[in-house]
Amino acid sequence: MIATVYQPSDLSLNRTLKALREFAPDLSQEMNKEINIELRKISEYAKTLMPTGDFHPSGWTKSSPGEWGSRLKFNSESARNKIKPTRAKNTNNYTGFVNRYGIINPDAAGAVYELAGRRNPNGRANGRSRNPNAGRDFIRAINKENNTHTPLVNSGRAMFPAVERYKTQVIAAIEISIAKAIVKANMKLGG
Repeated sequence: MIATVYQPSDLSLNRTLKALREFAPDLSQEMNKEINIELRKISEYAKTLMPTGDFHPSGWTKSSPGEWGSRLKFNSESARNKIKPTRAKNTNNYTGFVNRYGIINPDAAGAVYELAGRRNPNGRANGRSRNPNAGRDFIRAINKENNTHTPLVNSGRAMFPAVERYKTQVIAAIEISIAKAIVKANMKLGG
């Protein structure tokens, strides 16, 4: 799951970044290091918003033989430590391929923790549990631990609040890094 911080919509900027990677890879790497430093601020803050080892609503830390098996066994250390910056390339949108800067949590249980109750505060309507209130109880337990309220409209519990907290500061730093790299590339390539 990706929480996007900055996605340039200017097609010419995306083409410029592609050319920068192609013709001045050293400058592209330098720019990406600067961007990663800024994105790390968000990912480190998001990690502080994830629960610690004592968090286990509804026995979530146990493996189950059910639909998702051990894939969704919640391990707070794993969910917290997998949050990292991403510079996903070639994300397709209606204008073509664009760059995207953000943070990612590839842990499936971490994504459930982040988004549970986002659409429906009572959980999945077609869940397979014999307890008709299982989804609601699970989401309430997560909300109680994290002091959040559902539905989480366009938000989450850790990554999305971290993005919102640092977004303007990090976007400004990303734009400055890109501009510096473009100026250096023009000087290097004689433009």
